Amino acid sequence: MSGSSKTTQIKQICIYGFGLLMLLVGLGGMFEGGLGLLGGPILLVTSLLLIPKTRPFITNAVDSAGGPDLSTLGRGAFIGLILIGFVVGAALIPAADSPSSEGVDAPTSPSDSTTSPDSASESSQDDSGSSPDDSTSDSSDDSTSDPSSDDSTSDPPDDSTSDSTPDDSTSDSSDGSTSNSSPDDATDSGQKTSWAVTVLSVTDGDTMDVRMPDGSTDTIRLLGVDTPETTASRTDPTEWEDIPDNADGREWLEQWGAEASNYAEERLGGQEIYIEVDSESDRRGTYDRLLVYASQSESSSKSFNLRLIENGYARMYDTQFTQRSTYQSAESEARNNDIGVWNYSEPSNPPSDGGGDSDLIVSNIHAEAAGNDHENLNGEYIELTNEGSSSIDMTGWTLADDADHTFYFPSGFSLESGESVTIYSGSGSNSETELYWGSGRAIWNNSGDTIIVTNADGKTVINREY
Repeated sequence: MSGSSKTTQIKQICIYGFGLLMLLVGLGGMFEGGLGLLGGPILLVTSLLLIPKTRPFITNAVDSAGGPDLSTLGRGAFIGLILIGFVVGAALIPAADSPSSEGVDAPTSPSDSTTSPDSASESSQDDSGSSPDDSTSDSSDDSTSDPSSDDSTSDPPDDSTSDSTPDDSTSDSSDGSTSNSSPDDATDSGQKTSWAVTVLSVTDGDTMDVRMPDGSTDTIRLLGVDTPETTASRTDPTEWEDIPDNADGREWLEQWGAEASNYAEERLGGQEIYIEVDSESDRRGTYDRLLVYASQSESSSKSFNLRLIENGYARMYDTQFTQRSTYQSAESEARNNDIGVWNYSEPSNPPSDGGGDSDLIVSNIHAEAAGNDHENLNGEYIELTNEGSSSIDMTGWTLADDADHTFYFPSGFSLESGESVTIYSGSGSNSETELYWGSGRAIWNNSGDTIIVTNADGKTVINREY
């Protein structure tokens, strides 16, 4: 085993050890009562944020609750957040650690029988040469092995693969994001900076899972770019210049999110690609994804990251990295020439019917339930959102698919302004936010279908293919 691998393993052991220690101390504080009921949960959340495997539970929960996107935090801010949580939580625990009455021994705190968090932190720093958070962000190639990964090797990528987008004819210019170094090149500290990896799956246009040279799996995030989200409810038109912040703008971004995903799948899916980190950027983001430039081969003159921007599939992500000015210029050129996502125009004949019908949108499509769709009917659903300024009386309205399976909205059902309703395929109790189709089998095709919403007058309000 190389010295770098041993150091990385020590770092991981320290992180998990310190995280578990904080978790135990937090639980002990909660059992103590008093201020421990406040300090304990703080330490629990902090420990879950520190441990890479449990971190997504916290970040996703914050994001789902409408909180800040923790994935945008830099390494320094993330380390500060961990330290603040540890200091505040630990400070509150001792205040609760007192006997309930004289002459009666207080129960032993979990922290009394184990090494203190401070000493654990010092031990971690002595062993790894950095803080636990630094070892998380600096880790690069010792990811947990995924047993579901395909161990077969894909054919080498062909950088001249044809594509309907006319941008590939401009690939002679270089963005400088790749180098002549081999995948095994390392910095003076012994950490690798580039690898030849195999793409196992594409999550979306800028995120994918890969198999590393040592056989482990890792998730990479393309550095310096941001493709649109693939669901309208998660898109943010305010991040995209000249895209309106309304239902039409969100649906436009959703469409281009799907286009970017397809482009990445066609070009990189199942292929061996060349990736490398940037000297001016963090090696990993808040979600512990490896931040890299990706190219279809080591000899490619232009990174896939830059191609996404030039073809109008992505915008420049506002962070610090070496090629920032190049990416910024590429985005400006794509925007000025109305390429891809930037070729937006207002609908020529916007709906003008009264009652706010035109403000109803499909905000979420979940056609593929976990497991067998026919046995998990409430695992598939459609979400509709009223983005208008007035409520919509949906009495007499219908929801149907391409095969003419039809759901009838309950009499008297009204969708208030800004509110959403989820229509599940299975059975349940209807409410203002949840309706149940009552079907005995799955409705929505996983491979694609059409969502048709008709109002009480028989007019089609939504005809949405996915």
